[in-house]
Amino acid sequence: MTRIWRIYEKESPAWAWLDQIEVGDILISGSGVERVVRSANYFSEEDRFGRGGKLYGITLVIQKCSWTHRCYTVLTRADLKTRGFTPTGKKKQTVDLIDKLIAHDILYSDIHKQRLDCCAVKGIR
Repeated sequence: MTRIWRIYEKESPAWAWLDQIEVGDILISGSGVERVVRSANYFSEEDRFGRGGKLYGITLVIQKCSWTHRCYTVLTRADLKTRGFTPTGKKKQTVDLIDKLIAHDILYSDIHKQRLDCCAVKGIR
């Protein structure tokens, strides 16, 4: 357990932007692909590891079809660092119908309530 605490304690200030991610922010991956943040989850309370208010993970539209057939994927804080994501400073308004359907599917993760398939979001960032 101490190991996790040390990770958050020694994190470089260069990664501070992770704790300000909001829905609609556009991030660029290490491979140069722009991705729109569809949801951001944070640790709610301060714990013994000092994670209160820190980003846990984000939800992005999936890039290729998956065996789950869900239209989204979840990346943790560690995934964002490992894959070299950086902020672009740009934001996308998520007001289109497709954006609302994606938000619905993220909120209702039960496969029987899903409205979109992974093929329906192919090519959407």
